[in-house]
Amino acid sequence: MEPLNPLFCSAMSLLTTALALGLRKRYRIVALLPIWVVTILTLKSLHQLTWPYMANSILATYVVNYFLFSAKILVLEEHAVHPEVSTRPWSFVDCYRISNNPGNRPVRPSHLDDATPTTRHRPTRLAFALRRASRAMGLWAFDSIVIQPILRPVHMRTVAADFSPEMELLPPWLIFQPFPRQAQIRAITSTEWIWVNYYNLDFYHCLFAIIFVSILRFDQTDDWPPIFGNVLEASSVRGFWGRFWHKHTTRTYGFYGLFVSRKLMGLRLGSRAEKTFLALFIFTLSGLCHGIIDLSLGIIAPSRDLVFFEMTFVVIALEIAISGILRRLFSPLPSALRKVAGMVWVYVWFFSVVPIWLYPKLHHLYLGF
Repeated sequence: MEPLNPLFCSAMSLLTTALALGLRKRYRIVALLPIWVVTILTLKSLHQLTWPYMANSILATYVVNYFLFSAKILVLEEHAVHPEVSTRPWSFVDCYRISNNPGNRPVRPSHLDDATPTTRHRPTRLAFALRRASRAMGLWAFDSIVIQPILRPVHMRTVAADFSPEMELLPPWLIFQPFPRQAQIRAITSTEWIWVNYYNLDFYHCLFAIIFVSILRFDQTDDWPPIFGNVLEASSVRGFWGRFWHKHTTRTYGFYGLFVSRKLMGLRLGSRAEKTFLALFIFTLSGLCHGIIDLSLGIIAPSRDLVFFEMTFVVIALEIAISGILRRLFSPLPSALRKVAGMVWVYVWFFSVVPIWLYPKLHHLYLGF
């Protein structure tokens, strides 16, 4: 039963938040204390969750975000289930839907589930479960049959020295020798993290969608849209993070960024200064939260997470600054070719900077600490 402890703590945090949503504000504030205590206990017990693969990392991401998300929905926002807002009695399902909505999707009251115009177009719960199970199995099969046979030989030849500090910055000799061993390792490392996160987040998203929609029946089928966007939108670093990558944490970070920019800094709504600050705030908070996740999992160099996300903010700012020049330069090319050129640029960027982020962690791992 020991490996179930972090899952139990996380479930208790979600349950307590859902129950507290129906209380008066002063009691909701008090309820934050046990919720945060349970959240901290979850982080401290994550080392026990060794199976299934990557479950501890994904749960850590959820838990760290939930620390901020619970304060947001219990204290800083107003919701229809709050007694101060509405005297109408609300069900536990309504409170659950708000408490398990870090993606900030529109929340529909449970009594309107069968009265919305989209009801007739929804797949049945069984069909939904079969589709999500098929997608999860497809992801697993693609990873097992295609990805792992490519990665396994590289990993077997890799040693700690391949991730030593002198390998972090882009060596000039890689430019003149495009396919040496170090270039291959760098190429794999720079993109493997994308697939690992895409595969595992999407896989577990499918499983939890089946649980909450088809088994517990708390949600409707359209309450669990795809977690990632279209990979073809990743034709710039800005497009990668803004249109392709998931938004389950950034929307909570954005809420706090707006709170700071408008309540504390007095920035004008929609101004360039506010947009710039929001982007910087979100990337900074993302880096800090990833660092906390690393600490909870015993991964070294948590400061590199912050460095990586700050570098990402800088390059996106540069992309925006020269977007007009790039548009005029590449406008004669067909749109498909422009997308390919953009995706090559994204790959070159990750090839250059991801080792600064991940090599210290991998070096420590391969040394066997």
